[in-house]
Amino acid sequence: RQRESERRNLQSRRKIIGNTPSNATPFLRVWKAGYSIAAHQLGKVYRDGLSGTEDHAAAELWFKHSAEA
Repeated sequence: RQRESERRNLQSRRKIIGNTPSNATPFLRVWKAGYSIAAHQLGKVYRDGLSGTEDHAAAELWFKHSAEA
C-alpha cells in the first residue's frame, strides 16, 4: 500500500516538474540544489496561481514536500 502511494506521488511529481511554469523555475532549481524552503515557495506559486492558473493538486504536493523536509 505504501509503495503504491509512493509511486503515485512520484508520478505526480514528475508531471508537475515536467510542466513547471516559468515563475516556478527558480524555486525548482533551488529545490534541486537541496534547499527545502523552495518546496514551500513552489506550493505558494501553484496555490496562488502565480504560474498563470491555480493548481491545488500541485500546491498540495509541494506543501507536503515542504512539511516532510
